[in-house]
Amino acid sequence: EVYTDRAISISYPQISNINDTTKQDRVNQLLKIEALSVLNDYQTNELEKLTVKLDYVVGRRTAELLSIRFTGSRYLQGTPYPTALFQSINLDMQEGDKLRLPDVVQVTAEFIEAIKKGRIQAAKDIPWEKLRLENNKLLKAFAQADSAVSSENPARAFSYFTIDGMGVSVAVIHALGDHVEFELPIENLAPFLKPEKANIIK
Repeated sequence: EVYTDRAISISYPQISNINDTTKQDRVNQLLKIEALSVLNDYQTNELEKLTVKLDYVVGRRTAELLSIRFTGSRYLQGTPYPTALFQSINLDMQEGDKLRLPDVVQVTAEFIEAIKKGRIQAAKDIPWEKLRLENNKLLKAFAQADSAVSSENPARAFSYFTIDGMGVSVAVIHALGDHVEFELPIENLAPFLKPEKANIIK
């Protein structure tokens, strides 16, 4: 589906052909809410001055797990520059519920260290030190991750799954690209998975 309003264009997926239509409707509503949540940061009278372009990628799609990444940009007339957007949603397809990072992994100091050693997706040639992401800051960010409400997730921390692993995203300053992602292969993620959710990531 595509939501459009003046200079706002937001694409988001909707699923079909699930026997449990109640679950299908719930999942589709969650996908829509997540995609449109970027608009919640603005007052009604600001929307006419807002430009948003948001599209999505299906990162992982199995009978157990659906992971969607949303990427794009937004610009409010009168502000200095557009900013890059990144957010995501993970869905337990067995239950039809949204999964947040703390639901899936144990967010510990050891998990943070593993993340820091993972594959980094950031602007070219940015050293770790320049990102200013201390361990205590990341622990707090990932404990709040995956809320679409900005006040509940001020670091804009989001998690996502790929075919062979998991990634986490966190906000950084505009000069460094607005957000940065770290990815772990499944074998490195295994020690941190909560037992009750380990079965959805095979």
